[in-house]
Amino acid sequence: MPESEALHPHYQFAPGRLYEMMLKQIAPYTVKGVIWYQGESNDINAEVYDVILSSMIQCWRDLWEYQLPFYIVQLPELEQWLALSGKNYPLIRQMQEKVTDTVKDTYLI
Repeated sequence: MPESEALHPHYQFAPGRLYEMMLKQIAPYTVKGVIWYQGESNDINAEVYDVILSSMIQCWRDLWEYQLPFYIVQLPELEQWLALSGKNYPLIRQMQEKVTDTVKDTYLI
């Protein structure tokens, strides 16, 4: 992909794009909680997944202005999924558990 495409204001994967154009648009609406299933793409930085996830949870709670409950779906045991090896999934699962142990109103599924 050309660098100019990645910098285009309507490029869907530009940093913060999904947050600004999707999440902030629904934040005025009431939600009871979040079911979060994600982590495969964090295979390359699994050691800091707990920090990334905790920060995202706080960011969303700040946006909604209340203690939004998060239900974190733990990654399954897979040897390979698409182009990902899954070799760091055990560490990601450990980091997901760490978040539920340290961040209030988060739960592991």
